[in-house]
Amino acid sequence: MDSVADGEAAERRERDPDYLRAAVEESFFLAVGAAWYWIDRDKNAVDWDFDSWTQRFDRSAFRFDNNRFQVNWIFHPFAGSSYYGFARANELHAGWAFAYTFLTSFLWEWLLEFKERVSINDQIATPVGGMALGEFWTKLSWWLHHRGTTPARSAAAWTLGLGVRAHQAIDGEGPEAAALAGMHARFRLNLGASVVLDGHAPDVVGTVGFEGRIVDLRGWHRDGTFSRRFGDANFASLRGSAGLGESGGSFALEADTLVAGFHAQALRGDLATAPGVLPGAVYGASATVAAAIGYSYRRTDYGGYGERLGVIHLPGFGFESVLAHGLTRLRFSLRGHGDFASADVDGAYQRWADAHPDARTKTILERESYFYGWGASARIGLELEVGRFHTGVRAAVGQWWSHEGLDRTQEAVTDDVEAVARRVAIDHWARVELPRGLHVEARYQELRRRDRVGAEQVGERRLRRVGIAVGITR
Repeated sequence: MDSVADGEAAERRERDPDYLRAAVEESFFLAVGAAWYWIDRDKNAVDWDFDSWTQRFDRSAFRFDNNRFQVNWIFHPFAGSSYYGFARANELHAGWAFAYTFLTSFLWEWLLEFKERVSINDQIATPVGGMALGEFWTKLSWWLHHRGTTPARSAAAWTLGLGVRAHQAIDGEGPEAAALAGMHARFRLNLGASVVLDGHAPDVVGTVGFEGRIVDLRGWHRDGTFSRRFGDANFASLRGSAGLGESGGSFALEADTLVAGFHAQALRGDLATAPGVLPGAVYGASATVAAAIGYSYRRTDYGGYGERLGVIHLPGFGFESVLAHGLTRLRFSLRGHGDFASADVDGAYQRWADAHPDARTKTILERESYFYGWGASARIGLELEVGRFHTGVRAAVGQWWSHEGLDRTQEAVTDDVEAVARRVAIDHWARVELPRGLHVEARYQELRRRDRVGAEQVGERRLRRVGIAVGITR
C-alpha cells in the first residue's frame, strides 16, 4: 500500500497564503461591529457592567452572559464562520484560520466591548462553531468557484462563496480544472411532509431538508489502494432541516468537520459515482480516523414537545468506514466528543422556581430558562446500500451538566442550583435512488429529553415523527 504524506489539499491552492490581507479583513469586521455597537448605544448599554476599561484585568470580568438563545447559538457561530471563511479565502491553513477567528472574537469581547464582562460562552461558540460551519462554506465556495460555468452556479458563487469569489476576481485568477482533482462533493435536498405523533393531537408538517458533504482529498473513494495523512480540515459536512405545521415548527442545523487524521483504502472500482448513475461493482474497503469538531443547533416547538439546544462539539474522535462487495455497500460512522452546551429546562425549572419562590439563581435560568454547561455526546450511523436501495439508522445521545459559579451577576445568586439535560435521538430512513439524481424516502424520527433542576424537579418529553419526502442529489 502506498503511503502519502499530508499536502494533497495544498495542490489545489493557486497562490500563497496572504496573512496580511486576512488580518486587514478581520480588522474590517471589527470596525463595522464597533461602529454598530456605538451607534446603537442605548440598546447595548443595558449590558454594560463596568465604568472603567481597567476592570477588564480582573478575574471577575470573565463570566457567562445572559443573552437570548438565538443570539448566542446562531449569531455568534455564524459571525465566527465569516471570520474563519475570509481567513480561509486568503489561502490560510485551517489552523491559522482558527487562530485568526479566535483572536478576532477575543478582541471584540475583551477590547471593543470593554464596558461588558467578557463572555466565556461566546469565546467558545464563536471560534469553534465558526470553524465547524465555516469550513463547509469555504469548501462550498471553492467548489462553486471552480464549477461556476453556468449563470446559476456563478450567482451561487457570488453569494454563498462571496469571500473566495471576490478574492479570485481581485487577484485575476480563473477556475482551473486541476483544482478539482482532489475534491468530491455531494448535496441532497428533500421536500416532504411528516406527521407529528406526540402532542395535543397528530399534526401534519411540511418539511425541507438539506445534506451536504465535501471531501478535499485526492483519490478519496476512487479506484486505487493508498493511505494518506491529512491535516487541513479535509472533510466537511452540513445538515439542516425545517418543519412547519399548525401546532408549531422546528429548525435544526448540524456541522461536522474532520480536522486531521488518517485515511486508507483498498478499492477496485469507484465509490464516488455521479448522482443518478447506477453504481458499478466495487470491491474493497476504506477507513478514516480523525480528530473531529462539530456544531449543533436545534429549536423545536410542536404541541407537547419544545426544545432549545445548542452544542459545540469540542475536538473529539471521528471514525468512518465503508465495506463494498459488488453492488452492496455498508457504511459506518462514529463520533465522540466532550461538549460545551446550552439546553432549555423550562418545565423542570418552573417547578423548581415555584418550590423556591425566594431563591435567586443563575440569571440565564431566570430570564431564558436555559443553562450553560459541559458534558459529552456520541453519534453512530449505519447505512446499507444495495444498488439503488438505501436504508440506515443514526442514533445520538448526549448529557450536559450546568456550570456553577460564573453567572453574569454571580454576586446576587443565593441558590446556584444545578441543571442537567439528557437527550436521545434516533433517525431511521429508507431511500430509493431514481434516475437523473432523484430519490424518494421514508423516515421515522424519535427524540427523548429528560431534564433535572435541583435534586428533585424532573421533566421528560418525547417527540415522534413519521414522514415521506422526494428529493434530488447533486
